[in-house]
Amino acid sequence: MRVLATALFAGLLAVAGAEASEIATGAVAHGDAIFVRSPAGLAAHAASTGARLWSLADDVRPLAAYGNRLLGQAAAPEGEVALVILDTASGRRLGEAAVALPEGVSAPLDDTGDTRFVIRVDQAGAQARLEWRWEFQPMRGAFDEDADEARRVEGAVLVELDSGRAAATAARPVTAPEPLPDPLAREADAGAFRERPLRIGRFFVATQAGPAGAVVLKRWTAQAVALPDVAMPAGVTLQMGSADASHVLLSRELPGEPLDRAHEWTVVALDTGAPAATLRASTAAAGFEVVAGRVVAMQQAWEHRSAAGWQREPRRVESFDRASGARAWVQEVRDPSYRGPVAP
Repeated sequence: MRVLATALFAGLLAVAGAEASEIATGAVAHGDAIFVRSPAGLAAHAASTGARLWSLADDVRPLAAYGNRLLGQAAAPEGEVALVILDTASGRRLGEAAVALPEGVSAPLDDTGDTRFVIRVDQAGAQARLEWRWEFQPMRGAFDEDADEARRVEGAVLVELDSGRAAATAARPVTAPEPLPDPLAREADAGAFRERPLRIGRFFVATQAGPAGAVVLKRWTAQAVALPDVAMPAGVTLQMGSADASHVLLSRELPGEPLDRAHEWTVVALDTGAPAATLRASTAAAGFEVVAGRVVAMQQAWEHRSAAGWQREPRRVESFDRASGARAWVQEVRDPSYRGPVAP
């Protein structure tokens, strides 16, 4: 693999600032803004109000941000992955680059009937590592065991958002999950927890059954130092960490409630154990982050029957007020999944 442009954005000054978090594919939280790939293009919204700050007709998937720079993937011809950098305050294009891909590999922004190009972002400060995976599976109506044309290719691109340099590199090898520290491993093996402790950023978390159906959230540092327990609502299940690894989500189903409020979320700050928010959502879990007094979550497209008939909910970012749990605003996000015809 060769890089067609190694100096991504020559002449730009480095700007200090906090890094971004990709809530889910197509949505990045940075500062007080949420950048989303909408059906009409790329848009920036205020995290607190949902107000549109700026928008572009260009089809760009936001990937990462640092300081005043937003890194995104743009449409590209076969054999390349296109990267752009935009000004976070205005959306103005500051630079662009194309990185060559292996022969026959393409980088579509949306899945096609036979091709997927997936990017996982691993960001540390101003450096973003883009681990990509290309999958090709031809669509066929009849199975042919002698015609196995499926392919899978992996690679990575390193981007320095402060200096503007980009370079192709090899994909990281698949490794076994990080082992638990010995004290936690022994307790987990002895059945002390309801699930095996989960690593979220600088912490390990697990839940433990208490008396009369109570649930306790257990927390430890990366060195397995125990932190104070946190009492949780009965019946909750440990779900996942936030995009920036600062919070953890636990949820429980509420039988008999409307579908859009069928699950109660409890969001807890990992460092202090303080409750950050309690809210009602349609799903048990979704990629989320706590930002600007809101819990911002990416909900996938789904369909359901209501009194008004069959309803389809689009893929969307939902923002909930931390204090009240009320839904503050909703913004549709482009769905990259292929939903077209399939081979009979």
